[in-house]
Amino acid sequence: MNYNEVNIVNTETIMKQFDVNALVAKVIDAKGLTEEKFHALNEDYEYHLGDYSGAEDIKNIIKESYDNDEKFLIVSDPKLDNLFASIIVIRSLAKMKARFEIKYINKDEYMLKGNVIAIHDTLQFHNNQKNIHLEVETDLSLSTMAYVIMKEFVRDSYSIALASIANICTNVPLSYANRTLFKRAKEILEDKQYVVFERFMITPEKRNAQLLRSGNAYTTYHLSKMKNLLVNPLMNFLKDNDEKRWNALLSYFFNPNKIDSKLSKLALAITKFKTDDEKEYDESQVIEVTLDEIRIDEIKNLSETFEPYYDGFKRPLFILKNVVVTDRRRFDLAKGLEISFRTDHGLVKATAYNNPVTKLDIKVGDTISIVGTLTINAFSGLPGLSIVNMEKHN
Repeated sequence: MNYNEVNIVNTETIMKQFDVNALVAKVIDAKGLTEEKFHALNEDYEYHLGDYSGAEDIKNIIKESYDNDEKFLIVSDPKLDNLFASIIVIRSLAKMKARFEIKYINKDEYMLKGNVIAIHDTLQFHNNQKNIHLEVETDLSLSTMAYVIMKEFVRDSYSIALASIANICTNVPLSYANRTLFKRAKEILEDKQYVVFERFMITPEKRNAQLLRSGNAYTTYHLSKMKNLLVNPLMNFLKDNDEKRWNALLSYFFNPNKIDSKLSKLALAITKFKTDDEKEYDESQVIEVTLDEIRIDEIKNLSETFEPYYDGFKRPLFILKNVVVTDRRRFDLAKGLEISFRTDHGLVKATAYNNPVTKLDIKVGDTISIVGTLTINAFSGLPGLSIVNMEKHN
């Protein structure tokens, strides 16, 4: 394996200086992060309604209309961001016990009667009878703007998840408040395990493994994984601006934990719209790691510290050298390979799926080296590596 291995020499110094664990310290050293840049990655930022022209006015008119028991009509374009923005609005109105109706309408909203919340290229509020025409000027995604306004009325953790996923599909910069939103959403998604997202995020290898034995399932919501398994298929599904598909997704995503065989079939059908995975990792360098450092808490902390990764700061690759195989198994007609290593703190897993390394003849007792990304095994819940490359030494 020909990789540029980073010479890591300041781990202990960085651990003390930055107050971080060994894995995080190694990444800081490899990426050459200063204290200022590192702390900027983890600072909490908030959205403030007054920062966005028109947002306060729309919030106030929604409150006034609600106080007067007036009905709302929500109209939207058939795009994923618009869909999630619509769901954020109507879920909030439903929790407020407000009267509302949502329609897929191609008419000009100026021709519609009553209080119209229009979600097109911008978020708007219209009432022709009262001559009210308001619009929010912002570079946020529509879903994030809907969340920023509606959280003034209702706190809904599911709305945070929807807004953050919309940021992925609109490619807004995941910095400052958008980065904070992603971190909160990731924590919520991994904790709540909403059924509507789990149907997409449970990978084929995890499904196949579940057929073999039970385990402590754990679904990770990494940026690249969400983009590949969830966002891209949904955007491709909606490409034709189809009203029937938009309405189907509206029903699908409104209740995040609804169990229904028809919804499961819909999700399975949408997964067929998946595109080729984007490489999430940085191939320019690898960082040496030991089995002792591959622990659940360490990996979770690594993810919490640096997610979301982005083009200028991709997920780091790690190299595990000269380790002895404790166990190995193949699954899904040999498309998948799982290798186990025994340590003082328990088992460490390394897995590959649809990767040429699955063809290697690996046996118990073999000494191997692995290059991959650190992860928590999606099926077993154990710490390990997602294998990018592997070499057998005997």
